[in-house]
Amino acid sequence: MSSFDEEPFSSPKQLLSGVHFENNISPRSARRMLSSRGLFGRIAARKPLLGKSQICKWISFCKAYRQMSSYERSKILFTDEMRIEMYGTRQAYVRRKIGTRCHNKFVCKTVKFGGRSLLVWKVIKEDSTRILLRCPPILNSSGYQCILDERLKDMYDRDSVLMHDGAPCHRSMSTQT
Repeated sequence: MSSFDEEPFSSPKQLLSGVHFENNISPRSARRMLSSRGLFGRIAARKPLLGKSQICKWISFCKAYRQMSSYERSKILFTDEMRIEMYGTRQAYVRRKIGTRCHNKFVCKTVKFGGRSLLVWKVIKEDSTRILLRCPPILNSSGYQCILDERLKDMYDRDSVLMHDGAPCHRSMSTQT
């Protein structure tokens, strides 16, 4: 079963096509063999694809952050936006009996075109001071600047450093100014 370690996205049926056994075994038997070795079928986690330059920037930031004094770290404000969806778009596995496919208990609710969502903006400091704020559904530069003007006054002073990602509303010339 070492080929599964090399190709973790292969199904048991795909693995069987590349392996020759004296006795033909079923995909179910292959799944049992994989399970007995601690390899269970799951939905893969999703992570953003990072390029080499992005990874290098993250590593250099982490090294610099680690070398900062406690006072310097206390002046950094980490901010980001997050969309909370009422109906998620991820797949889900469910264990159920035959003939119960459409029972309400075993069905994931979906809506067309994404359904309702809420965009929130958050900021946190090293001392655990934080703000959570509801944003307009689409955040542009002027909306982002309004959030900064209204909500950051209490936490931000001349020595503070505002850390945000590379979202277009963060990189605009008017926001940078």
